[in-house]
Amino acid sequence: MIFIDKTLCVSCFKCFRVCPVPFANKIQHDFIVTNDDFCIHCGRCVQNCEHNARYFTDDIDSLINLLNSKAELIAIVAPSARANFKIGKLINLLRNIGFKEVFDVSFGADITTWAYLKYIQRFKPKSVIAQPCPAVVNYIEKIQPELIKYLIPVQSPMMCLSIYLKKYLKKSGKIVFISPCIAKKDEISRFPEYVSLNVTYKSLLQHFSELYSKMPDNGKFDYVEGYLGKLFSRPGGLKENVLEYKKDAKIKQIEGDIIFEYLQNDYINTPDDKKPLIIDILNCQEGCNKGSACSLETPIDIIDYEFDQMKKNTINKFYQRRLFKNFDKNLKLDDFLTNYTNKKVNLPTPSSKEIDVIFEQMLKTTPEKQKLNCSACGYDTCLDMAKAIFYGLNKKENCINYLKDLFVIENQELIEKNSQINRLMEEVHQTKERLEILLKEVAEATQIIDKSMQEVAVGYSENAKEIEAISISISNLVEQIKTLDNVSKELAGKIDILSTTNRVLQEIGDNIALYALNAAIESSKFEQAKGFMVIATEIRKLAERIKQETSTIRKNFSLLIDLMNKIPEFSSRSLEMIENISNSLVNESALVEELTAKSEEISAEISRLNAIINNQDEVKTLK
Repeated sequence: MIFIDKTLCVSCFKCFRVCPVPFANKIQHDFIVTNDDFCIHCGRCVQNCEHNARYFTDDIDSLINLLNSKAELIAIVAPSARANFKIGKLINLLRNIGFKEVFDVSFGADITTWAYLKYIQRFKPKSVIAQPCPAVVNYIEKIQPELIKYLIPVQSPMMCLSIYLKKYLKKSGKIVFISPCIAKKDEISRFPEYVSLNVTYKSLLQHFSELYSKMPDNGKFDYVEGYLGKLFSRPGGLKENVLEYKKDAKIKQIEGDIIFEYLQNDYINTPDDKKPLIIDILNCQEGCNKGSACSLETPIDIIDYEFDQMKKNTINKFYQRRLFKNFDKNLKLDDFLTNYTNKKVNLPTPSSKEIDVIFEQMLKTTPEKQKLNCSACGYDTCLDMAKAIFYGLNKKENCINYLKDLFVIENQELIEKNSQINRLMEEVHQTKERLEILLKEVAEATQIIDKSMQEVAVGYSENAKEIEAISISISNLVEQIKTLDNVSKELAGKIDILSTTNRVLQEIGDNIALYALNAAIESSKFEQAKGFMVIATEIRKLAERIKQETSTIRKNFSLLIDLMNKIPEFSSRSLEMIENISNSLVNESALVEELTAKSEEISAEISRLNAIINNQDEVKTLK
């Protein structure tokens, strides 16, 4: 019934502080929510939330649906309506929007007064706690069930009227309570066979204020209005009613925030024979006239004055006696009695050791800190806050003193961290200076390396050109060697030819010698000229052959001489090429030596840089 708009809640914990029940609010996922096991729906959190984060729901939406469905509806109007509305206008509004009948709960309050007196007369209790206020009933059932035995088992005015309508007048329509109270929904939920809906004044005006303003103030209740039951809604209203019939009754009137402390400390600890006969107790400080679901801004003194005038105009001793005689004759007390249920959720009691652990977590390490009891968290005591944390209903971060102590600790840590940071900054400054020197040296070394690399690049370029020249020279030399090889082969062939020719000439010479011998012989036989002629012919042929061979030899010798003449030229060229290759190799060797020197220079610079860097690492390590 009571909810929280998380978008509006600022966690100010005012709802904790105004709540009469320690654990009726809890922290859930960093938001405050109601704890239905303990919430008594007193409405204090809704009334006191300055941020409008708390709100309640009633049955107005269900009423709208029933009105649209044309259901048979009966309105019963609380006595406090006379303080919040022009009662004639309200009755006309209810009839206009669809209610078939409208009854006055003040009549039910008259029945309640009669039932109280009958119950006391019959059962003779030492003391009873009045129960028209559902928030009080919720409190006793959920928080202090040991008081249930004192809670008078007589129905409230709302229920007395509803029972009267259903049982005695045989009304069949759905009963809707026009209510000043959020908690009435709890009471209604116990008796759904009698009352169906709780529609509060606030909701009614939010939906029908314009129509209400147009209604004439001449509406009348169905059946009869209440008698002094009209006074029930103001503080002490029940007391006024009872005293009209039992003037010697000891009745204590109490309302507002002090009622819970009174029940916890005073009433429970007072012997029964010294307790008041009736405790006329209401949750709201100004009674139901300014209940938890009212929006009335009229000063309470004006309301009391109007109620006093109403009482003055209502008092009629004859009617009063006749009314109760009629109740005695027609009503049965048992029809208007009820019972209550112990709804208390018993939380385990934490041991002192467990509480000490919580206090330790809250930084409450001394007895003084454990009893600061500033109530900023919403609880009356630090112990209550520790219990809430133990039950998982809150967290230490919502303790302002924890945050303060934590701030002191963290502030000290920050001071120490700041000192460390200052030392580090000084080291950083020193390191920066060393780094600047290092960077300068690195820059110088980089320039040297860059220059050396450029020179190496030029050297490699020249080296490439020399290698290319050597390659060309070698290619030319190979060509020359191939040419010499061909010349040599050709010379060998010519020499073979000359050798063959020489053999031929030798053979010719041998033959000529033989022929000469034969010619000599034949010439000795001169007379035989024929044979000489043959010889002569042969010698002539030999001469011709010699001539031919000689010509061939001459030609070959001429070619041989030409080839022999070319050999020096080829040799000269080969020697020149060899010299060029040798010179290129010398240049290449010089370039290699120069590149080696530059590489050694670069290596030296890199080693120097490494030494500088390693020196910085050693400095850091020492720190």
